[in-house]
Amino acid sequence: MHQGRFDDFTEAHTAILSWIEDNNYEVSGPYREIYIAHDPSGESTTEVQFEVKSLK
Repeated sequence: MHQGRFDDFTEAHTAILSWIEDNNYEVSGPYREIYIAHDPSGESTTEVQFEVKSLK
């Protein structure tokens, strides 16, 4: 879940991808973003989903 400005999405994706690697998974398909809320001030709530598979 990303809460904040759209400009900060890169940081959110980097954090998720680091978690995936650190926990012995790999991305196995496309990712998607589900836009839950967007405020005119630029703040947003977005669910970010990556398809993964275990490397174990």
